[in-house]
Amino acid sequence: QVIMLQPPSSAAKVIGILVIIYAVFNVIVLIGNFLAFSSETINDELGYTTTDKIIATIQGISIIITCMIGGIWMLNYRRKGLTMVMIGLIIGFVCQIFLSFGGSTESTAKEFGLSEGVVSGISIGMSAICSAVCGLIVAIPLMISNNGLR
Repeated sequence: QVIMLQPPSSAAKVIGILVIIYAVFNVIVLIGNFLAFSSETINDELGYTTTDKIIATIQGISIIITCMIGGIWMLNYRRKGLTMVMIGLIIGFVCQIFLSFGGSTESTAKEFGLSEGVVSGISIGMSAICSAVCGLIVAIPLMISNNGLR
């Protein structure tokens, strides 16, 4: 029996760095949301309610925290980093489902002449596709034979 010893794959480090970059991007988006939420004209034009603002803030903060911690753990070849990022993606998807039934859906439906159900369905479908693709990208280190995760 021959056992080949080689260094672990760097896929976990690369994906960890990408996840941390995604978290930093979400920090910028959350700051932009706070600036947009402070303007009543933007809120009225887009149809944002107080509940939408709270859910969007919870979504942003949860994604930032889970992606930062999970990305750092993935850089250190910890399997729990993958789990943490997946939990963040699930929380973000659930928040997006709640947001798709909010006040902004009504204004978008009026703008395009569609029913609110169609707009909510399209929003949930697009969010599901994006969350699934992100989940598959995060799971790449699990698909490699010598991933080095502990």
